[in-house]
Amino acid sequence: MLAILLSTAASALLLPLATPAYAQSQIDFNIPAGDLGSALAQIGRASGQAISFPADLTRGRTTGPIVGPMSVGEAVARALAGTGLTAVASSHGGLIIRRTQAAAPAAPAPGGDTLAVIDVADLVSGTGDRGFAAGTTSTSDRLNIPLKENPRSVVGVTKDVIQAQGLTSILDAARNVSNVTVSNGAGQGQGVASYSVRGFDVQNVMIGGRIGPRGIYVPIEDVERVDVIKGPTTDLTGVSLPGGGINIIPKMPSAEPIRKAALYLGSRFYRTLAFDLGGPVEGTENLTYRINVSGNTADTAPGGDRSPHDGLISPKVRWDDGDTTVTAGVRYADQIVGLSPITVGNYALNWRPIRVSRERPIGTPDAGASFRSLNPYLDFEHKLGSVVTDRFGTFDFTVRNRSAYFSNNYTSVGYIFAPSMTGPTIVSPIGSYMSQTERKLVTQSDLIVVHTLDDYKNTMRFGIDYTTDSLSVLNLLTFPKLRFDARMPPAVLPLPSRFGYHNKSYVNFDDIGLAFQNKIDLFDRLHVLGSVRQDFYQSKTSHTLSSTVDKADQPALIYNGGAVFDITKWMSVYGTMGTGFTPNQGVLANGQSAPPQFVNLSEYGLKFNLLNDRLTVTASRFENQYSNVLIYDRSKGGNVLGPGSSSNGLELDVQGQLTDNISLIAGVGRTLIRAQGAKPGEVFPGIPPYKGTLFAVYTFNEGPLQGFQFGGGTEAVPGTYSSFGPKQGNSRIPGYVTVDAMVGYAKDNISVSLNVKNVFDHYYYEPTQVPQFIPVGQGRLIMAQARIKF
Repeated sequence: MLAILLSTAASALLLPLATPAYAQSQIDFNIPAGDLGSALAQIGRASGQAISFPADLTRGRTTGPIVGPMSVGEAVARALAGTGLTAVASSHGGLIIRRTQAAAPAAPAPGGDTLAVIDVADLVSGTGDRGFAAGTTSTSDRLNIPLKENPRSVVGVTKDVIQAQGLTSILDAARNVSNVTVSNGAGQGQGVASYSVRGFDVQNVMIGGRIGPRGIYVPIEDVERVDVIKGPTTDLTGVSLPGGGINIIPKMPSAEPIRKAALYLGSRFYRTLAFDLGGPVEGTENLTYRINVSGNTADTAPGGDRSPHDGLISPKVRWDDGDTTVTAGVRYADQIVGLSPITVGNYALNWRPIRVSRERPIGTPDAGASFRSLNPYLDFEHKLGSVVTDRFGTFDFTVRNRSAYFSNNYTSVGYIFAPSMTGPTIVSPIGSYMSQTERKLVTQSDLIVVHTLDDYKNTMRFGIDYTTDSLSVLNLLTFPKLRFDARMPPAVLPLPSRFGYHNKSYVNFDDIGLAFQNKIDLFDRLHVLGSVRQDFYQSKTSHTLSSTVDKADQPALIYNGGAVFDITKWMSVYGTMGTGFTPNQGVLANGQSAPPQFVNLSEYGLKFNLLNDRLTVTASRFENQYSNVLIYDRSKGGNVLGPGSSSNGLELDVQGQLTDNISLIAGVGRTLIRAQGAKPGEVFPGIPPYKGTLFAVYTFNEGPLQGFQFGGGTEAVPGTYSSFGPKQGNSRIPGYVTVDAMVGYAKDNISVSLNVKNVFDHYYYEPTQVPQFIPVGQGRLIMAQARIKF
């Protein structure tokens, strides 16, 4: 409703400003005459547009040249002119090439209207990425709209960035984004890294728009793009990731044949072999597939633990006849990681971190964490048809369902340090065994109605979501009677036992969400997006140690509304307000169920799409307020509702192609976070007030060095505090600056590259909220890659 009210008011103001649509950006094509299939593939790669066609349909046909600035539709029309083929829009927003007699409408002449009006950012289209620049929101919004039309901040780290930086982790990809901080110290030695967005900690990620279990791992070889969604995510996912979250866009079936192999060799004898295979299924016109397989191992993990490895098997198929799209797949990942190196504060020096070896394990080199995840999923979409009227325009109807099941098993065993007051660097080990099993089902069903009338377009989504989750957690701590110098830990302790004094918890929850989402486009200059959602959340938590059972019934009503106005073709102003909710686990001291925690967001800023949409810039100011936090009140003998916390700050994200030779991605942010009611001068731990990253690549496109790439970047994080309270006497974690470098070469179907992270082997500590548990950053890391298309 908010979206409708805003757009109605704005339309009266903007009628005099109506200008011709420029939804389809002009792209400077330079495709020589030649094979039709190759030309269509080049159009798809240059534009980020999915173009599907059976190989035998284009075999023996030629076209071109296609040269000059033009829209995707115009380029495809020129390629198909005189071939007897036509292009129609598929239900996932791409284009399907067919014979003219089997298609409706018929193939247009070059520059004709039929292809020119195809929306290249439809409901479930591809990412639309171009190099370092991200295209559409994909599953980071339930309507898959262009990023420049989204009135909230979503930053996508593309596969080109991932490959240029030689990344092996989705969290390392997220480091490129402003106000995202990654800490390997989460879980206090249990192998689960965490990240924070705008000052709020998160240990879950989304996969294709669905929140996965805690600590779920997706190997980088199955990832198309890593998105960071800023602000609460309830309107997309129900239970919110408070300050925002990572959404993994996985690789999907492709109409273009894919035959790729990759080999990685790196520090600690890290080695990976990966295959990416896909394309049309021979003998069919509507079926495509994709198979991603990878495996890696190393002699040791960061921290010195032995034999880390992981494996991935991820097959998927898609059937698309233009009206119906069905995508089915299963992802199995098996990983063993070492426990990240840690240290503790020195009590004699105001808890300043004790410098320890980054490659010496604590207690035993056999410590580590194991993740096993099975994730089958099924996505269905069907165009119900259109209703065309003379006076009220066209109404298009689509139904969609996305469902996924997660079976996740996680085990962690190892030691951490505990400070001992017998000497400044003397510590005692604490053994930890943790086992977690989670089973989760997520299903999202939508009816989507698109109303188009002249310069007015209204996209409405009526949705119902259901999530059920069953989680069991076993925790066991052991306390060996041993003291030693933290700088020289022993490596002869037995692995902590899984038997003994422990606590086992069982958590079950169900959530039903009813949603209405509305996007209105006026004159292709004003884009208004609003949503309202009612969730019905119920949970039950039991603990074997205390023999307690907590039940909660926490309904929540949330809203989000915002707008983007294109001041010019390349500059837009935007703003958004909204809410999100996270259930409280526990009951109040009076025995009543605690209400959910709420997050309120406000954000506004500018978006720039420069250099023919090759470079995107987002500058924003935000404020998050987090309320209804449970705290224990000793005087009442139970939980009460605390005041929560708030964060506000500034952000600048830049990504894309600065020139024909220079690609870059950069993020600079400032976050100020404080607990409500805190006294002046008191600090919030673990959140750096500033953070900046920059990575750029220079590619030689001609001359004797043609094909060579040189690049590098940096990450800068200032000092943080590790405890709540005043700065005076607080434990301070020093800031750091690291520098990365890369060199690469590509020719024909082969590319090789060499990446060096932390070139100067700088010793640093990562932010933490516990002075007795301080993560140590990685030293110099060398990674060589070789990729081949066959």
